[in-house]
Amino acid sequence: MNKILKYFSSTAGINFVRFLRVFPNNDPIMSCMLPFAKKDSWWKPFLFVVFTMASFDFIVNKVGLWTIGTSLVYGLIALLFYFVFKRLKNVTLRTYLFSGTAGILIFDFLTGPIMSSYLFKMPFSVALLGQIPFTAMHLFSGLAYIFLLVPVLDEDVNQEYNLWKWMSKILKKITIKDISKNVIKARNFIFLALVVFSLLITSCISQTTDFNRDIQGTVKCHFEIIQRSGSINYKDLDVEKGANAFELMKKNFVLDYDEYPMGVFVKSIDNYKPEEDEYWALYVNGEYAEKGISQYIINEDINITWKIEKINYSFG
Repeated sequence: MNKILKYFSSTAGINFVRFLRVFPNNDPIMSCMLPFAKKDSWWKPFLFVVFTMASFDFIVNKVGLWTIGTSLVYGLIALLFYFVFKRLKNVTLRTYLFSGTAGILIFDFLTGPIMSSYLFKMPFSVALLGQIPFTAMHLFSGLAYIFLLVPVLDEDVNQEYNLWKWMSKILKKITIKDISKNVIKARNFIFLALVVFSLLITSCISQTTDFNRDIQGTVKCHFEIIQRSGSINYKDLDVEKGANAFELMKKNFVLDYDEYPMGVFVKSIDNYKPEEDEYWALYVNGEYAEKGISQYIINEDINITWKIEKINYSFG
């Protein structure tokens, strides 16, 4: 019963943190899955990550092929580390950090460039480059959660790490009198820090104002929607510089779409949906788009074209 509660409470906590969306790829899953893979039967961490991934997509109403792919990949990674940990005599915090790094890189490579190339007909090199900043944020959050949560979930690491003992010793030594003395001693530093912080904020506001002033004005945006039959629907808009192309699409067309870490996948435009072996291909100024529609910021005249095309299942 305690183990069931452990798994469900971990799933609930992970989904809550992911739902906050502090930044993309805010992911504590690895920090829970790795200790479970070390301590429990092989099928438990596998089902844990599959259920956690699928339940989050269900909560945010994004269940689809992406859910199946990401859940299974995470489950296979859980199985991988189950067998890796069984072969190791000693699993330390450093082992967890190395394992978390490897797991995140494997997961992001398989669900990023590989799945994007297959599902969205993106050139592999473009998908790989686009994945880099997301993977950097994924590594940052994943390793931070491992550092903080693994000592709680693994008693052996807790003994090695002595985090809570160290914290309790520090807290016992600190008194209100000590705090007040240190605050008094540091008041000049605090005052100086506040002054510097105020100057930085003022500078940032000034730079933001200058930037906004630079991008003021309007540009022409031509949208063209080419259906399978060859019929064309188009709109010519005068838009403010700095407008997001996807936000303009939402305001001027009826869209059905899914949002993923890599961007937006458009499923239908003005209720016109491709067949199973087709998709909406995006062209910008006559060239096949090198990034998703949500990543285009319009600062000059632009032609955006959507065409129904056959899916090419080969990578690259």
